[in-house]
Amino acid sequence: MRSARPRPPARILLLALVAVAFVLAGCTSVGDAQQVIDRARLVNDLASRLDHASAPDGGSIAVSIEETGAGARLDLFGRSHGLSAREQQLLRLLSRGADTQDIAEEMTISEYTVQDHLKSIFGKTSLTSRNAVLSAALGPGPTG
Repeated sequence: MRSARPRPPARILLLALVAVAFVLAGCTSVGDAQQVIDRARLVNDLASRLDHASAPDGGSIAVSIEETGAGARLDLFGRSHGLSAREQQLLRLLSRGADTQDIAEEMTISEYTVQDHLKSIFGKTSLTSRNAVLSAALGPGPTG
């Protein structure tokens, strides 16, 4: 009779995931690697919770990692930072390349109100530019 193989701790699995993430993300600079590390910290928090958790039926919990579309990432980013519906709408327009005037027209608000919404987004996300917000929400762009 074979003995049960011990389950590796979630932190070891996390390190393996981070290594894979570095390769898949095509990290070519310290900045790229730092973004992966920052995201890995979030996964680490989840992993530490999973080490002590079980499914409601007493079974194991499985985590599936798969690529998501831009819309889903924007939605998750907006909800996780407490953005209002209008701020999330503005974020979607930004992701499509809209400038201040385009956003104002689409949302039927003034350009000053667009700027107010942006300031609110910056405050809620602790970021200071449109590009930083988009990069945080969507991930780094293609390299090469």
